[in-house]
Amino acid sequence: MADAALTRFSSAASAARDPDILRFEAAKSARQKWQAALDEAYKFCLPQYAPPSTSPTGGEAEGEKRGAEVCDTTAEDALNERAARTQDQLFPPFAEWTDFEPAEVMELDDAARQQISARFAEARARFHAAIELANFHMEMPLALRDAYVSTGALTVDFGTPSNPLVFGAVPIGQLIPEESPDGVIRTNYRERKVKLRELSVLWPEAELPEGTAARAENAPDEEAQVVEMEIFEPDTGSTRYRVFIDGWHEIFAETLGAQRTICFRVDKVPGETMGRGPALAKMPDIKTANKVVELVLKNASFAITGMWQADDDGVVNPNNIKLFPGVIIPKAVGSSGLTPLEAPGRFDVSNLVLDELRTRIARGIKGPDLPPADTAVRTAFELGERRADQRAVEVPQTLRLLNELYFPLVARIVHILTHPSMAGSPYFIADFEIAGKAVLPRPISPLVRLRDQADTEVALQAFAAVLSTFGPELGAEIADLPATARWFLLSHAFPAHLMTNPDQAAAEKQQKAIMALAAQALAAQGQTGQGGV
Repeated sequence: MADAALTRFSSAASAARDPDILRFEAAKSARQKWQAALDEAYKFCLPQYAPPSTSPTGGEAEGEKRGAEVCDTTAEDALNERAARTQDQLFPPFAEWTDFEPAEVMELDDAARQQISARFAEARARFHAAIELANFHMEMPLALRDAYVSTGALTVDFGTPSNPLVFGAVPIGQLIPEESPDGVIRTNYRERKVKLRELSVLWPEAELPEGTAARAENAPDEEAQVVEMEIFEPDTGSTRYRVFIDGWHEIFAETLGAQRTICFRVDKVPGETMGRGPALAKMPDIKTANKVVELVLKNASFAITGMWQADDDGVVNPNNIKLFPGVIIPKAVGSSGLTPLEAPGRFDVSNLVLDELRTRIARGIKGPDLPPADTAVRTAFELGERRADQRAVEVPQTLRLLNELYFPLVARIVHILTHPSMAGSPYFIADFEIAGKAVLPRPISPLVRLRDQADTEVALQAFAAVLSTFGPELGAEIADLPATARWFLLSHAFPAHLMTNPDQAAAEKQQKAIMALAAQALAAQGQTGQGGV
C-alpha cells in the first residue's frame, strides 16, 4: 500500500471503546442474516464456489468436491454468460472503454484545444495499457458473477512501476458492506485468514505485535484472523483504512486517496444493503427446474434397470441376483421366475415443464436475446425490434453499475497512475488537470453507445422519410450533411482523430476553389495570348 497521508493509530486503545470496531460488529450482525439465502443461491447458481458461510473462517477444503446436488446447470450457464457479456459491454478487452474530458466548459483556442486533446489521448492510451497488462480481465468476471447473485467487490491496489495495478475479486463470504447516506456502498469490511508470512507482503509498513512477529518467524505458514476496514467519511469525502489481526491488534492504518474496494450491485431492494441480483430473484424457478431434472433422472434409472418381482420358491434368491446382459437366472419348474413391473408414472410431460422453466431462468438472468442463428429467416423489422427490446433492458440495468462500479474504478486507477510513487513507470500520467480544473472520465464502452446508436437510427429514419416524401433537394437544403455524417460516425465509435476539423476542411475547400479559379484565369490568359499571336 502506498497511499498518502499515512496516519498511525495506537493499538493500545481498548477494542470495546473503539467506535469503528463497534460499527464493524453491527454491520457483521446485519450481514449474517444473508448467509442462508446466499448459501442456497451459490449452491445452485455457482456450485463451484465455496459456500459464502465458510469463506471468513477458511473452513472449506480447497479442491473439495462441489455441485454434487446440482442436476440442472441452466442458472450457472446463464450467469456465466451474462457476466461475460457485461464485461464485454462495459470493459471490452483490448479496446478503449473510457475517455476523459474537462470538468467545466472552458473557452479555448484551436491550439489549446489540440494540446488538450493530445494530452487526453496520451492519458487514455496509458490508462488502458496499464489495465491490459494487469490481471483486470481475470478478476472482473469473478466479481460480476457475485453481483448477478447479490453483491460484487473488487480491490484495486498499488503494484510495481512495471505493473502498477493489482486487482482482486473479494469472495462474497468475506465481504461486510455498509451503505452510505447517498445509497452507494462506500464503507466496507473484510474478514479473512491470512498466513503470517504474507502480512509483510500485503502491508510492508505494518507494525506487528511482538508475539505475532515471533510466530511469523517460527511458523510462517500459520494463519491469523484479519479484519480490514474501509470507512468513508461523508464530511471530508476521504476513506480511512485500518487493518487488525488476532485480538484486535491494529497493525496498519492510512487515509486512502480513492476508494480501494469497489462494492457494486446490479439490483437491490429498498432498505437493504446487500444486492438482490437476477439469479437470486429466479431462485424459485431454479430450484424447481433442478427438482424436475432430479425426478426425470430417477425415472430414467427405473426405465433403464427396471423393477422386477420373483416367486419365493426357495430357488430364486432376489438378494443374490445381478441383472446384466447374458445372465442365466435359475427358477423352479412351473414358476414365473423374474417378472418385470411397469412404473406407475410417466414423465413425458416433464419436458414441457422443464423447457418453460429453463426459458424463464435464462431470460431472467441474461435478459432478452436475439433469435438463434439456426432458426428460420427473420425480417429486418423483427431483428430491429428485438434489438430495441434488448437495449430497453440492458441500458437501465447498467446505470447502477456505472454509478457503483465504473466511476469508482476509474477514479482509483487514475489515483494510482498519477501517484508520485509511479513517477518512474511507463504508465505514469502526469499533470492530469487543465488550468487547475479537474478532469472527469467519460464512458465510451459499447453498452453506453447503445443509446447514441438508437438515437442516430431514429434520426436517420426520419431523414430518409423526408427524402422519400419531399425529395433529396429539400433534404440537402434542410440538413447539414457533413455535420450529420460526423455525428453518425462519432455515435458508432469512429475515432475522432481520424476525422478532419470542420474549420480546417472548410478552409481547404475554399483554398481549392481559389486555386481552381486561378487556374481557370491562367488558362483563359493563355488562350487570349495564343489568339493574339
